[in-house]
Amino acid sequence: MSEIVTSRKMGATEPPRAIKPAFDARPHVQDPTGAVVAWFTEPPGAIIQFARPARGTTELARWLVGPATAALQRRFPMQSRLVLVLDLTLMDGRDAGARALLHESAKDNKGRVARSFVIPPKKASATYLSALQVSATLLRVFGVRVEVESSLASVFASCPLRVAGP
Repeated sequence: MSEIVTSRKMGATEPPRAIKPAFDARPHVQDPTGAVVAWFTEPPGAIIQFARPARGTTELARWLVGPATAALQRRFPMQSRLVLVLDLTLMDGRDAGARALLHESAKDNKGRVARSFVIPPKKASATYLSALQVSATLLRVFGVRVEVESSLASVFASCPLRVAGP
């Protein structure tokens, strides 16, 4: 489950610096910077999680829609009922270009994905959260099944996922 890990210094809590990983197992895929990791799951799918605070850059989005998606397709080549979770808890801002790339990929891959979940950043403003809801609604218009959840625990409650073997 996704639990915020904080450090204490003279009684004050610092901003989140790490979260408990989705699973205790080593991730199956990691972006070159180490900011984003992914585990393949059973039922077939993936949990993609920011492993440390980082900006959601266009470069990270390219990695997600390129090498990470290719790895998922290799792992589950004939699967058309994937469950995807994008845990943005530690994302610290994002580039507009990143959102556009992810939206296009979601629309392009909607036939392979049965359900998808997005967990917003802990630092998200009310404006960001509203924009995320609007984005999810827009994607639903295009046939993408996406839900915004408050935490990884709430995703696990509605969709029990477990880490896939190596």
